[in-house]
Amino acid sequence: MLYFINAILTIILILSIYKDYKKYNILFVADSNKLSFIMWTVTLILYNLSLSNLYNPDLYINLLVLPIVIIFFIGSRIICIKNDNIGKLVNRFYEENWENVYGKLSIVFLIIAIISLGINFKINGIAILSENKINKQSITTLGYGVFIAVIAAQIQYLIYRKNKRIKNLLLCSIAVICSGLTLSRGPLFYFVLTVFIFEIYNLYFLKIHCKHGIRNIKIKVLAIIFIFIFAFNYVGNIRNKYVMDNFFHHTLNEHYMMKKNYPTAFTQLYIYLTSPLENARFSIENQSVENMYFNELLYPIVKFNANIIGEGNRYKEWIDNKQQYIPYLDDLVGLNVSSFIVDAFNDYGYLGYLVYMFLFFLLSISLIKLINSNKHSSVFNILLYSNALNFLLWNVFVNSFKVGTQYIYIVCFIFCEFFYKIKKSKYSLKLRRRKKCL
Repeated sequence: MLYFINAILTIILILSIYKDYKKYNILFVADSNKLSFIMWTVTLILYNLSLSNLYNPDLYINLLVLPIVIIFFIGSRIICIKNDNIGKLVNRFYEENWENVYGKLSIVFLIIAIISLGINFKINGIAILSENKINKQSITTLGYGVFIAVIAAQIQYLIYRKNKRIKNLLLCSIAVICSGLTLSRGPLFYFVLTVFIFEIYNLYFLKIHCKHGIRNIKIKVLAIIFIFIFAFNYVGNIRNKYVMDNFFHHTLNEHYMMKKNYPTAFTQLYIYLTSPLENARFSIENQSVENMYFNELLYPIVKFNANIIGEGNRYKEWIDNKQQYIPYLDDLVGLNVSSFIVDAFNDYGYLGYLVYMFLFFLLSISLIKLINSNKHSSVFNILLYSNALNFLLWNVFVNSFKVGTQYIYIVCFIFCEFFYKIKKSKYSLKLRRRKKCL
């Protein structure tokens, strides 16, 4: 049965990609509905192949994932990014004078991030230089500002792509290094996704309007993807190599019960993509929990307000004391992620699952409407779209609604856009006054 499901999914995926490329050109890979459909479909196909002896895919987990695949497939046929709107968006990107306000605020973000990283280094030491490479950089309460380095990197990169100034590329590099020193692959992914989205839009714009330099842009996009895969694998290997050499004394492939002839990079990517489904399958089929009544979904909001009234620790203790699903691969091989499906069931069973799925689909539609609109500055649309897109791409691995840094990024972008619109309105007012004087 699973082979039949894989065959059908593979055919639909290939035909869908072919049709989308014909109709939307390269823009289809930057469409939230289409990306979500591709992400979940590829993950389910790979999981069903069961290339690791740790896995036991069955019909039940397929019946849970298939509705997600179907809803995003239907959505991708109905609501899409419009080619003409992307052309207008990129044209505005080059014409609007947004870089002054966004650039200055990004430098402020970078300074905060560097200071925060220094605080973490001083209190907790430098994880990347320590002998023990198991854990990421420890983050103190005052050191959480390090995570906004990725915002500075994104903004400075976009300024560099507009003005081609080396200083912006240098500031971008400093911000990326600052994020990388936490040994967390998340910020690298956030940065690369923004770069990827912009470069796809820009490539389409040049292909339609300029008819030159296309080959160089394609090479740059491929280079960015290659560099990301290398960096992603490198950061993972820093931690994995120490664990394999000092604790388990065997190879990564042996650890994850995969064939020895698979390249390490492939093993790491395969396990990273598919292990959440195995954890989800085992937990839902074999464990019983107490309903959280959507506290998993609303955790960032409730915890924030609880902190304000001084009840943050008490609320967290209440959450921790509730019986929850436990990822069984964590004890076996250290794989502790389970996709949003587990938290959805933990919140309110099948109802929770339907609510989460609806919210993710609603988010995807909202993002497409955002990128198709011209109510805000072009850079705001690009930054907000690419960062909110992380909620959809990361839900394969975790309950991405609980990733607090994403909310911080969105608030920071709204903050930047607010000051940009103030400056823009002041400039418009000056122009009107000059016209009256004339």
